[in-house]
Amino acid sequence: MASDGTSKRKETDMAKDMLTFDAGDLSDDQLMTVMAVANIAKARMDAVEKGCKAVLVGRMEAGHQTAMLDGEELADIQRTAGGGDGGWVVKDAGAYGAWLDRQEGMEDFVRRVPMPTDDAMDPGFLGPLVEKIGGGDVPDGVQWKAPAAPQVRVAFKDKGRALEALERRPATVERLLGAIVEPASPAPEAPKDESDVDGLFEGLGL
Repeated sequence: MASDGTSKRKETDMAKDMLTFDAGDLSDDQLMTVMAVANIAKARMDAVEKGCKAVLVGRMEAGHQTAMLDGEELADIQRTAGGGDGGWVVKDAGAYGAWLDRQEGMEDFVRRVPMPTDDAMDPGFLGPLVEKIGGGDVPDGVQWKAPAAPQVRVAFKDKGRALEALERRPATVERLLGAIVEPASPAPEAPKDESDVDGLFEGLGL
């Protein structure tokens, strides 16, 4: 019988598999389409999740409840109690320190910390400092920054029209996000007033 530790590791491995996507077998055209669909679906799902949280925080009691899908446990939903006394906190110590330094009579509440000048942080200064003055030793607080790697980004000419296009094709969205390449034989066309995704995207805006 597997130990609790082994079971948890298996669950973690399964979760990792669910959250990975091998795109190596897709064509360039498919890759670009899937990436664009994933980008806009992700933004929409973030909005859906945020909207659900906003309602649930007012309806749920503090504690745990189970989210179900087709009779199976899907996830554990937790609502924290919240509450307690609010209070002022320092969000940016540097900005707060600079403000205190400008106030009369606040000198004892500001630390005097050695800080490099802008010239000392210039790459043209750092290179010789490491190579010549430091003898190759890297000064504390300094690190090598690799050149920027090439990136692929998504930009929509009209995100509203793109979302409308996805809303008209729920089955295609499901197929793309599920990493299922176009089927060998076309599926029968669903009536225009019906969805062929069993309502998965119904009411979610997809």
